[in-house]
Amino acid sequence: MDPILAAQLADDYCCTVDQVQSPENVFTVISQRPGQRGFHDPFRAACVDGKLLVAGSPEMAAWCRERYAQKEAAWFMEFSVLRALNERLNADGLRIAMAHPFFLPAHPVQPCTDGLTITWYERAEIEQFRGDGRFGEAYAFLPDVPDVLGVSASVDGELAAMAGASLDSLRMWQIGINVLPAYQKRGLGWTLTALLAREVERRGALPFYGTSMSHIASQRVALRAGFVPAWTELYAEPVK
Repeated sequence: MDPILAAQLADDYCCTVDQVQSPENVFTVISQRPGQRGFHDPFRAACVDGKLLVAGSPEMAAWCRERYAQKEAAWFMEFSVLRALNERLNADGLRIAMAHPFFLPAHPVQPCTDGLTITWYERAEIEQFRGDGRFGEAYAFLPDVPDVLGVSASVDGELAAMAGASLDSLRMWQIGINVLPAYQKRGLGWTLTALLAREVERRGALPFYGTSMSHIASQRVALRAGFVPAWTELYAEPVK
């Protein structure tokens, strides 16, 4: 396991790096710790390197330990498991909110930028895109996970695609990408993702890429940019 990811998951799941790297599934009581990624959910679970990490209330941690202590993480996000988990969360006024695969860079990619105008944006410059619905994946403008770096590609003077990195933690910055409809299927998504990942690494952080379970096109962007699947994660939210 990548050592930066192991350290991050230890903070996120309120355990130690040794626990993250051990073969046993881990169940902990959720709490706020320095270094965690910028989320405040009441329950989360991750499948990584064949093991399961769970953090929740004392009751949820005990419930999950009883049922999933010997569960193979590879099958944890099967619908039958998630249905039972969601029913238990409902009893606490919660529900599963999101479940995502996440990708880490595995090998460097040198994209060709011929014919493109590449523009970089630092944190203050990103503000010009606040409220611009074209780039909702590149920039989320969330107070707890600020957007800190961006890069765009223009074709013949027209803005065509945008990638952004958010400061999810000091260790790990998450990449998001938008390609405008008229410029899709030209490789702009993976080109900007690869460029941005390289710059994030140069600045001393680990880039990562998350997307939907069913968003195959987005997953292909990650793969072409030199990323590989690294872990899957879900979190819960209060029932509204």
